[in-house]
Amino acid sequence: MRALKARNVVACFSVADRRLPPARPRRRGATATTSETGGARAWKVQGLQYVQGRGCSASALPTPDTLFSIGTVAVLPLYGMMIGAPRAAASKRIMSSALPFALMGFLYAMAACLTLQSAGARDLVSTFVTSAGAGVGWSFASIAAHALTLLSGCMATAETASTAWLHLLSLDLFVARHVYLDSLEADVPASHSLVFCCMFGPVGFLSHVLTKGVWARRGGREARS
Repeated sequence: MRALKARNVVACFSVADRRLPPARPRRRGATATTSETGGARAWKVQGLQYVQGRGCSASALPTPDTLFSIGTVAVLPLYGMMIGAPRAAASKRIMSSALPFALMGFLYAMAACLTLQSAGARDLVSTFVTSAGAGVGWSFASIAAHALTLLSGCMATAETASTAWLHLLSLDLFVARHVYLDSLEADVPASHSLVFCCMFGPVGFLSHVLTKGVWARRGGREARS
């Protein structure tokens, strides 16, 4: 009797497996690996995951290291145009548009989705809420005492680290864009300030402010002479 039931179960799974659509990579020339997860067959193609019989799952997003690499490479040509060809028409047109920040925002949104789905990030937040609210309850001192621990723990996960990196890249690029456009309007050199923006963000803005001040004094002296 048990052997008959076992054969029926195997037959049912065979029929169900034939009804499922084949899981195939979405890109030509991509290498795919299969794995069994929860009774479903999953395909991983260049950082994307497709589950047989379920379509494109929530995990069908680029991996954190892919987003990290794309964001890092994407801003380099923009800095190259602002520093190497500041008065070129293409540089002015691209940096005056919202396209660079739309791209960075899109990458950041995907990284944020990965962070929200990360079990490690959820565990860190849960631990922070539990530890900060323990004892005397919520207070500024309790939150401040555990906030740095929370942030340092979050930076240890690939999802939150890539999100924070894209956040920094976007803010630095925003500051660099302001410095670049303001330097064209004020007719002051900005290459050194843009290098600082690329590496240290706010230091580049401070460098630009100081440069404008020095240039203004220099122009005033030349006008009086």
